[in-house]
Amino acid sequence: MFVRQKSSRAFFLRLAGCDVKDCAICTHDLEEGEDASTLQCKHQFHLNCVKEWFKKKAICPVCRANAKF
Repeated sequence: MFVRQKSSRAFFLRLAGCDVKDCAICTHDLEEGEDASTLQCKHQFHLNCVKEWFKKKAICPVCRANAKF
């Protein structure tokens, strides 16, 4: 399950608690104003990237926690 929200680097850094500021699926930066998805495990991805990921796997690409889209 995820929460859809507008991303911003400051919000992403606060949620993730680290210096990672890119989408782990496509490896491009999460830019301010882009649509992003936050999973229950608090990892964030581009909305379109995570939609495609969940068509194949129902786990977080970072920590492998169970997730449903």
